[in-house]
Amino acid sequence: MIMAFGFKHLHEMRWRTDISSLANQAIFGLRFYSENRNPDAVPELIGKGIRVCDVLSRAAEVGQKEKIISKELRYCKIARPLKEFSKNLEAVGRDAKKSLGILSSILSGNNVPNDEIDYARNFLNEMGEIYQGSSWAILIKSREGSHF
Repeated sequence: MIMAFGFKHLHEMRWRTDISSLANQAIFGLRFYSENRNPDAVPELIGKGIRVCDVLSRAAEVGQKEKIISKELRYCKIARPLKEFSKNLEAVGRDAKKSLGILSSILSGNNVPNDEIDYARNFLNEMGEIYQGSSWAILIKSREGSHF
């Protein structure tokens, strides 16, 4: 099956699943932070959320450009699932930057209100679902023999 599935499809599924996994790990970090549990794990997990938000912010920015340079191609690939799920790239970029600020504030040791934690958690959850769903879509399309 792997041979028929193809390396390209496996690669696409992997990085989409990686984004989803990092987002989910960050959600656990937010939960631990808000419940004041497992404080040793919080910085690493929140750091993963910062990474996701930074990448999504850049992807949303690059995805809106008319012309891109070669080093921005990876961000276009990352923006593709957002477009497939009809997400407004400008709004995703704005939400990613806001969530990035919230997560950075947590790492800096600031006390962050619950509504901001919920905002970042909801954003990461939505992005995780999009990237996991798009990963499954690749698998389904490949099994149907569809080429995309």
